[in-house]
Amino acid sequence: MVDGDPVSREGIEFKWPFLTEKRDYEYFDAQTRTSSPIHYKGTRTFRGLDVYYFEQTVPWTKVPMPKTMPIKGITPQQIAKTGMTRWYTTKRMFWVDPVTGAPVNGEEIHKEELRNAKAMGMSQDTVTAFAGHVKMREDYVTSIVGQVKSQRLLILLLTSYLPWGFLVLGGGLLALALWLEARSRRPGEPRPHTAPRPVPDPAPTPA
Repeated sequence: MVDGDPVSREGIEFKWPFLTEKRDYEYFDAQTRTSSPIHYKGTRTFRGLDVYYFEQTVPWTKVPMPKTMPIKGITPQQIAKTGMTRWYTTKRMFWVDPVTGAPVNGEEIHKEELRNAKAMGMSQDTVTAFAGHVKMREDYVTSIVGQVKSQRLLILLLTSYLPWGFLVLGGGLLALALWLEARSRRPGEPRPHTAPRPVPDPAPTPA
């Protein structure tokens, strides 16, 4: 759901998969409600962590008006009738820990415009609705970096070390089973003696 509307999402959104690869990923944009590649741009060092840097630029795109308008009594339907439209562009940047897939830092250079604004009585035809360099809060960055450092070993254990350990263990058990089977089938070894079953006495014939 985006702003109350059902939306089919493809790709990732904010969280990368465990053991992130050095490649582009499809990234879902909630404003345009579409997915497009977010590009791997290399390895960086961020607060003592080796992280992957990803970057995506969304070009100017017409997007829906929010259902809840900042001016009371004005609805998106009323604005649509005037011909005024909302446009959006952004450049998003993420520093991602490749083991956990968690972004340890993120920034966006975000811009929004209202076009054909004179239809709503504004003095200019294009009005900047928002323009800013949005960053993660410092306390959140500190918290997520601490969590990533504490969880990296656990993720590696679950995704890499244990599967290989189970594979080696499984191979060893299979070899042991085959050896025991072969040993039990060696020729010339006497089979265990089995005593014959006693034959029951016949039942007495009635007089």
